[in-house]
This record gives sequence, structure tokens and C-alpha cells, in this order.
Amino acid sequence: MMKRNWPIVLLLSAFVFYGSCALLWGERILVNKGLGWDGQVYFWMSRDFFQYVDDHLLTAYHALRIVPSLIVKVMHIITRTEHTYELTPVYFGLLNLASIALGSLLLWNCMKAVRPIWRTVAITAMLASFAFLRMPFYYPILTDSFAFLIGTLLLWGHQRGSTPIKAGAALLGAFTFPSTLILALPLLVLRASDSSAISRRQEVWLTLTGAGIFIILAVTGPAFMGGMPNGTVQPERWTVLLSIPFPLIFLIWVWRGFRGLPHNKELKWILNGRGAVAWGAVMAFVGLIMLWARPSDLPNGFAFVHLVDSGLLHPAVSLVSHVSYFGPIMLVPLILPARFKQEIGDLDLPLRWTAMLGLSMLVASESRTAIVGLPFIILLCARTLDQQTITNRGLLVLSMLALLWSKVWFTMNKGEMEGVLTEFPMQRFFMHIGPWMGTAAYLMQLAAVIATGLLMWRILRPVEEKS
Repeated sequence: MMKRNWPIVLLLSAFVFYGSCALLWGERILVNKGLGWDGQVYFWMSRDFFQYVDDHLLTAYHALRIVPSLIVKVMHIITRTEHTYELTPVYFGLLNLASIALGSLLLWNCMKAVRPIWRTVAITAMLASFAFLRMPFYYPILTDSFAFLIGTLLLWGHQRGSTPIKAGAALLGAFTFPSTLILALPLLVLRASDSSAISRRQEVWLTLTGAGIFIILAVTGPAFMGGMPNGTVQPERWTVLLSIPFPLIFLIWVWRGFRGLPHNKELKWILNGRGAVAWGAVMAFVGLIMLWARPSDLPNGFAFVHLVDSGLLHPAVSLVSHVSYFGPIMLVPLILPARFKQEIGDLDLPLRWTAMLGLSMLVASESRTAIVGLPFIILLCARTLDQQTITNRGLLVLSMLALLWSKVWFTMNKGEMEGVLTEFPMQRFFMHIGPWMGTAAYLMQLAAVIATGLLMWRILRPVEEKS
């Protein structure tokens, strides 16, 4: 077994070594004494969680993001250490390191059907990204890395056919990254079976209806109306109109030909009653917590509006952001679209629905919000590449591209981190986060995405055409 799994052992050993060094000697965000913005709340929750509960201080937003803070609190209790601005971020960083390592190991296990070379490429490309090499250690007090582990637990539990694992992951995810509940729904409620394809007429009407809803939301949302919140980019109306076709075409491409809507007579055969009860119990518990929690400053539906509008700040800004954040592996669906769609169609029904929902979340440009669905996307990319052949030179080029996009060479703490978020020096960090990506940073990274895409196309595309 060790002989077959030596690549993941080597990769994780290198990653753990790097992560430990990054925690001890790497850059740390300078804002609010190393706590960042949301990190301030997670820090105080990890220190005074029971006081938060006793005094009824948790808002509906932060009540659904408590699990990592509770784990860090337990770490402090076990080690009998005090919460400090220096030590607590390190504990959060250690949790991030362990979450990514365990999640990667589970994802490796979920790729058993993929050839070792492409399993290795997929995991390497994922780990060698800004999302995993920089963010968990530069800004450690966030829930993202633990959310990645939750996503891999959902995938792993589904492949093992274990409702308890999926339900447990959904419960943890509901209080780590609430979007987990959307991806967990089909995995719990649907059976691992196939379904009939919808008719051509149904497909056209569904596609047109979805496209129409997206356009309505786009032209009535804050991006078009000039009211984007939290210091994000405020685009002109012509920019929004120029940007709409990119996510619209992507959504149509994703959902067109989707084989996941059974006829009414088949419905009773694909529902998983046990999983539906488990998902309902999780939702009921979440509902009780929401009723108990204080109202949030964020309005209802903010997440959905943000999903649509953040992708309209620049043309194709979501693609630029995802490559910048998760690395060039996110270009695989664009380079090998037919094979990627075929791999989606070959998934069983619940996994197919989850993959489609995870892909749909990519219309947003804040890439970190899609991290729960990342394991499903990486699995599809690995399966898409599995029939490819590649030279050693090609592997070297792909590895170098991933490392370049990881920005391990880029200094973010240059001068004081203050001023307008969409301008330098603040852009040294925020240029990697889509909704705050300024125009200059967008144009530079767009050019780099195009160059990267052409180079990857040169490495991968000719092989596909010969096969």
C-alpha cells in the first residue's frame, strides 16, 4: 500500500514542513494585530465562547461559523495556554494545516479510479495554490481550510455509502461554512442511482428560464445599480453589461444537457428516506440556532446577491479570480470542455447534482466561498485528465505554472496595510480576492490567465485531438 501511495506521503510531508515554516516565520496579515477582519470575531469566540452564549452576543451570521473557534478553544484548554494575539493565530494555522493535510489524503483516496500520475498532478496543483500555500498561514483565523476538509468528508462519505459520515459532515459544515448544506442536500436526499435524461424541449425551457432569472438578478442587483457593499469594486453600468455574458455562458454550458431530472414516476425510486431525515434534522437544528441568535447586519439573501454581483465587476473576473486563488487547474474545464462535461454525466445522480451546484457557485468572484465544493471540482479535473498522456517536460511546466500562481514569491506586507482596499498597498493582498480586485490588478492577472491557458492548451489539447 505504501508503494502505491508514496506520492501523497511525499506531498503531504513537504506541505506540512512548508506550513510549519510559514506559521513560524512567514508573513502574517498586519491588520488588527494579525487577526484581520472576520478573524477578530473568531478570535474572541475562541477565547470567550461561553460568555458569547451566556450574554446572547452571537449574530445569525457568526453563529453558523463557530466550529473552528471551538476547536481552537479546546487546543488552548489541552495545552493550558492563554489566548494571545501571537499564539491563537498559530493554533488556527495548525488547524488549517491539519485540515488541508487530512482533506488531501481523503481526496487522494477518493481518486482511486484515476491513474497515479494524474492523482499526483491534481493534488499537487491544488496544494501549490494561493488558497493552500498562502491564505491559511497569512490570514489563519478564517474557517476556509476546515471547510475544505468538510467538503472532502462529504465526498468520501458518499463514496463509502455512509449516511452518518455525510450527515455528520453536513452538521459540522452548517456551523463552519453554511453553503455546505446546499452541497450536502443531494448527497443525502438522493440515492446513488442514475436518472433519465430530460427531453430536448424541457432542456431548452429550463436553460432559458435559468438564463432569464440570472439576467434579471444581474440588472437589478447592486453591481448594476452602483451599490456594492464593503468597499468592493464599484463598476460602471457598461462594465456590468459587458461582464454579464461571461457567467451567463458558463451557467448555460454547465446546465445544458444535464441528466438529473427524473420523470415523476421515477421520483420515488431515487429518494433516500434515511438521508432526507438526517438532512431535515440538521436543518431543524440550524433553524433553532438561527431563531436563538441575534439578527445579523448582513441582510437576508446577501450571499445569493453576492454570488451573482461579484462576478460582474470586470469581464470574466470570476475566471481570473479562481485561477489566481486556486491555481491553473481551474482552467482544465475550459481547455477540455467536452471531456469535462462527459465526466459530469458519468457521475451518479447525487454526486452529479452536487458537482453542478458546486460549479454554479463559481460565477462568484470571491473564490474562497466555493472552497467546500473544491474537492468535487478537483475530482472532475483529475478524471478529465486521466486519459491524457504527458511528457516529463509538460509535467515540469504544469508544476512551475502552479508555483508561479501560488505567489509564494510575492511579498504582501510592504508598508502599512491601510487605505482604499482596491488600491495599492492594500491591493497586495486584495488583488487575490475577486470582489476587491482593482482594475490594474485585474488586467495584469487577466493577461497572465490568457498566457497560462494557451500554454496549458499547447500541453494538453493536441493529445485529446489524437485520442
